[in-house]
Parts: sequence; structure tokens; C-alpha cells
Amino acid sequence: MEEKELANKQEKAEKFNSEKATDIIIVKENEIGKEIVSEHDFFKEGEILGYISIPKINIELPIYEGTTIDNLEKGATHMENTSLPNGKVGTHCVLAGHTGILRAEIFDNIDKLEIGDEFFVNFLGNENRYSIINKEIVWPDDTGDLKIEEDKCLVTLVTCTPRSINTHRLLVTAKLDNIEKNVVENNTDKSIIQEETIGDNTNFDVLLKYLRNNIIKIVIIILVIIIIIVIEIFGNRKKGGKNEK
Repeated sequence: MEEKELANKQEKAEKFNSEKATDIIIVKENEIGKEIVSEHDFFKEGEILGYISIPKINIELPIYEGTTIDNLEKGATHMENTSLPNGKVGTHCVLAGHTGILRAEIFDNIDKLEIGDEFFVNFLGNENRYSIINKEIVWPDDTGDLKIEEDKCLVTLVTCTPRSINTHRLLVTAKLDNIEKNVVENNTDKSIIQEETIGDNTNFDVLLKYLRNNIIKIVIIILVIIIIIVIEIFGNRKKGGKNEK
């Protein structure tokens, strides 16, 4: 897209999330696979709005607008009236995908994901990292854990389960992880810098630091060397005594 068009879509996506996205996501009559027309006017049904990457299960899929039968057989789909995945707080995007179709492996292996695993969603050129916080199996009309939370940015992956029976839904919910990870990384970097700048950074300072951190190992090594030397000395004396006799 041209930069102007991209910026326009990003602005409209934010407006849609704040004004139109509902806080209840899946309803019984809107089951996966039913033809539904999207309500917003800037992503047409079937248009690709981004992609999802799940490293642990080696999946990278396009995200299509609308949970139609055709879209569900090609990749992940954005469920209508749920937030668009723009990485903003106060949103809850639901991405649906099939399990067990012959022509493609879509959300077949999301049951292998565990709490703490990560996936990435690229939407309108912006990629965000999400960390899994919840995993559960529910009835199709159970929407209790699919509400928007004002202080969180959430994405839920949903697929039918058990495979080929499809009586329930598997929900894998993750929260935006960018800020928390960056804070941890920045704090770690600072501590490393502080450690490296202690003293004058001379060879003597480095040696003292090494000795201080490895004193137990050094003592053990010295003791082993002393024992070996003592054994060698006594061994040589015994050999000398035998030779004299």
C-alpha cells in the first residue's frame, strides 16, 4: 500500500475498535464456517489484512477478513465484529481457523501451544508479539472469556475440537507482550553495562572479579593439585626405597 492509504486504514481500524467492536465475540448462530458479511467498509470480505506467525508449531498464515467457508480453507480469519489486531489496549481480536481439513494445515496444532508460548501478528505493516495466558475448551456459545478488557490487548485463536467431531471450541488466548519484554530486556542491558563499568576496566580488575566469583572452584583445583603432588612425592620415595634394597 501507499503510505497515505496505509495510514488511513490504520486510523479507520482504530476508530472501528473504539466504536464498533463488540465485547461478546462468538454467538451460537455465528458458528465457524457460516457466511457472514463484515460490517466495516475498509476491509472487504476475503481481503488479506495481515498474517500470523506461530514459531513453535512452524505456522505462518495469511489472515483473511471474514469467517466464510472459503476463507477458512485458505488460512486464519478475522471474526466479524471483534477488534482488529492493531496492538492497542482495550481490544480483543478473535482469529478463527479450521482443524483437520485435507488440503491444508491451518490451526491443527494450536492444541500443542502452552502458557508462555509466543506468536506474532502482523497487521497493516505493524508486527506485535503476543504471549499465551490461557487455553481452554468451551461450548460454542460460551463467550465468558472473550470479552474486551479495557487494560489489555488480547488475541484469541479459536478452532473446532475434537477433530472431525467439532462439538466444542478450543480457545488459545494471548496478551500483547511487546512492552513487558522490552522493559525486561532494557533492564538486563543496563545491569550488564553497570557490571562491565565497575572499577577501571583494567586487566587487574577483571582478574579480581574472576577470582571473587570463582573462589570455591579455585580452592578445589588447588587442593587437587596439592594431593596429586603429595601422592607423586610419596610414590617416588617408595620406589626409591625399593631400589635401594
